[in-house]
Amino acid sequence: MRLASTIKSYAKRLRLLKVNRELLVFFVFLCISGIFWLLQAFQESTTVLIDYKIRIANIPEKLVITSDIPESINVTVAGRGYDLMTFATEKNKQNLVIDYEEIERTSSALIIDNATLKRHISKIMPGAINFVSVSPAQISLSYSNGEKKRVPVIYAGDVTTGSQYSLCNIKIAPDSVDIYAPADIYKSVNVIHTEKIDFENIEHSHSCKLALLPQSGVKVIPDSVDVMFNIELFSEKSISVPISTINVPSGTLIHTFPSKVNVTSRVSAKKFNSIVADSFKIVVDYNSITPETKKCKLILLKQPAEVANTKLSPESVEYIIEHQ
Repeated sequence: MRLASTIKSYAKRLRLLKVNRELLVFFVFLCISGIFWLLQAFQESTTVLIDYKIRIANIPEKLVITSDIPESINVTVAGRGYDLMTFATEKNKQNLVIDYEEIERTSSALIIDNATLKRHISKIMPGAINFVSVSPAQISLSYSNGEKKRVPVIYAGDVTTGSQYSLCNIKIAPDSVDIYAPADIYKSVNVIHTEKIDFENIEHSHSCKLALLPQSGVKVIPDSVDVMFNIELFSEKSISVPISTINVPSGTLIHTFPSKVNVTSRVSAKKFNSIVADSFKIVVDYNSITPETKKCKLILLKQPAEVANTKLSPESVEYIIEHQ
């Protein structure tokens, strides 16, 4: 019985081995067929559509293009499959750059004709690839001669810091840029904004390059700026500050109760020890007092630039007016 069982087991294994061998042969022939098919396909001539980014170089500063320049053009090319595959994977390394002097100009338009497009495409196309067509066949751009004006740059995003940190300032370089715009737009542009990128819960000073938001019919030079966010560690500081008075007539005195106020501020760690009582000026304005006034509201007249979130306690005080 044991011998019969062993023979039966070996027979089963032989059958499985035969089946696996047949499957292996099938897959080998399938792979070989696929390789031959690919080789054949690579040898056959075909056409593909490729997008090219386009840029106009050396545009005069005062010339403002008022219509949108297409980001790319569609180029149809023909060639062997292998050559096209190589060409398509490498084409992103090059842009189509057309010099301003090569462009046909009318009194109101720049025209990049089909011959110019074809000539520039041919320059970057290997000999094994044939140009078929380009879309659009030509590019027409409206333009005008703009007036120059220098305007400030404003950061358009939002910045939040960690709980123990504060934003000291935002520095933009350059802080202003030159714009060129037609007469009907020129006067209405007084600032240029950066792209809106927000930063949340930052705890360290940070810098980045931000693009300037384009405006229709406006040319901006440069088109980007460096933005520096200066972040500092802040601590809370409390100081007792004497209360002063303003606008008090001659021969009159105002006595406040209490005579000092507690001032609490968030202070930069670097400036913590330099903030003293004389850094603040808290006053009572005589002109704000009426017969109905029971308490005078305190006014924060002066505080250092290095502090934030200043609070007074109390915010108003009792008083006595003395006439001498």
